Amino acid sequence: MYRPADDFLLDGSELQRPSNLYGVSKATGEVLGRYYHDNHDLSVCCVRIGNLTENHPPIDYERGQAMWLSYRDCAHLFDRSLRADYGYEVVYGISDNDRRYYSLDRAREVLGYDPRDNSAHHDDA
Repeated sequence: MYRPADDFLLDGSELQRPSNLYGVSKATGEVLGRYYHDNHDLSVCCVRIGNLTENHPPIDYERGQAMWLSYRDCAHLFDRSLRADYGYEVVYGISDNDRRYYSLDRAREVLGYDPRDNSAHHDDA
């Protein structure tokens, strides 16, 4: 349940607060990942994928602009999640968007994620 009045970027360390059953199903997947990490010593990276759209970020949709993940950055993020050394992580899968309210710090620090795209720099044409 994102709160637009908050003045911090969500980074994946906050408590899960699903606002609907779809969100509950995603939170359940993260908890299962935690179980397999803790009980079977598997490396698990839960990627909270933003708005993955072909060619361009959503036009005239502020939340979509904030959450946009380009195909190029998506491929890079999953490549890094397969190659990096970590235990259990929750990261946001978004590009380096000016309007973002999700933090990229953990993905950068732990995975070496270096997004190249930004919804603000994308042409509408």
